[in-house]
Amino acid sequence: MTARKPVYAIDLETTGLSPLQGDRVFEIAAVRVDREAEQFQALINCGVNIPKNIEKLCGIRTADLQAGVFPDVAFRDFKDFVGNGILVAHNASFDRSFLRYEYNNLGFDFSNSIRCTLKLYKKARPRLPGYSLRYLAKKILNLDLERGGRHRALSDALVVALLWKNLRKA
Repeated sequence: MTARKPVYAIDLETTGLSPLQGDRVFEIAAVRVDREAEQFQALINCGVNIPKNIEKLCGIRTADLQAGVFPDVAFRDFKDFVGNGILVAHNASFDRSFLRYEYNNLGFDFSNSIRCTLKLYKKARPRLPGYSLRYLAKKILNLDLERGGRHRALSDALVVALLWKNLRKA
């Protein structure tokens, strides 16, 4: 009998929408779904300025990144934390594109299987009026993320973990 792979809910904060256009990850987080106390979070000194609209959204300024770790440390530590576990993200294709880009820059192989709560909720609940992380947190989990403050990687990863658990028990 083979052991089941652990599942990690993840989230990234990025400077924009495309790593191919120079956007970078400046915060990364992961939560082990079956052991939420096992968490990883890193602020990354990525060498790219955070646009004002992103600063407003997450509350992190470019100057804050000076205290962060460099990408080689952040992604090595992230890779060590999640190992070959299954990753779960909301809008996973976005996270996958950034992880593949960052891993490739560092000579790492990105081979983790990744699941998407956005796609899974669209399939499981096709008549909902919205599927944003904020909307699903409110509708499915009764969590008001607007009252909880900023859009940050660790808090969003925790919400992804809860959404994943909700899907698994349904």
